[in-house]
Amino acid sequence: MENLKITIFGSSVALRIRPIETYPKNKNYGKILEEKLSEKYQDKCIFVQNFGFSRATIREISSKVESYITTYPDYFILNIGVPDASTREIPYWFAQILNSQKDFLFKKIFSFIHTKFIKKHNSFFVKLRLKRPWISKKEFRKTYSEIIKFIKKDTNAQIINLSINPPNERVEKIIPGTSSNYAIYNNIIKEVSEDNACFFLDLNDLSSETDYPDGIHYNVSGHEKVAAKILKIISLSELKKHAK
Repeated sequence: MENLKITIFGSSVALRIRPIETYPKNKNYGKILEEKLSEKYQDKCIFVQNFGFSRATIREISSKVESYITTYPDYFILNIGVPDASTREIPYWFAQILNSQKDFLFKKIFSFIHTKFIKKHNSFFVKLRLKRPWISKKEFRKTYSEIIKFIKKDTNAQIINLSINPPNERVEKIIPGTSSNYAIYNNIIKEVSEDNACFFLDLNDLSSETDYPDGIHYNVSGHEKVAAKILKIISLSELKKHAK
């Protein structure tokens, strides 16, 4: 029996369901896609691997690309951009200390400062840092292009790049300037996709109110809609492949 393999990687947007749901509703778009593909292609073994993880900047993703490539799927789905483009109240190095797995004195001091002073005035510190994100536009474009070229060099997989969802008012209030950043970084993703003959899946028709109420992560409805859109792309691609 023929296999159809899909590898997803990127941030927690690909992984989490918000609000949290219990079984059987606790399925992200990767799991839903696996089930839908299994129903559609009963003559194939469907495998969907999801490597999304929290705070996954493009720097961290780039360092793991080789391990993703060795899954050798038919399709890669890239869900990258939210941690990179969001404006931040603290610099990247500060966040790395806060999220370190090691328990050391600097971490305790920095955590105290962040919790007691910075976090309470988050938007002020975002503006104080001139609404800078963790990853610059230049670095984001360069690294995204490198990831795509690396995948294309070592695999024959099709690549589907997902856009970043526009944030809602809650997110924009906490981290001002994020809405305009998302639009700019989305354009970068689209341009890199076009330059490298990849699929670009624009998700701007999704609504925060109905599909990602926390302003970032999908709820059940959001995951179902994303899965349906990806399924359509894969179905058309498979049809063209077998028509040759």
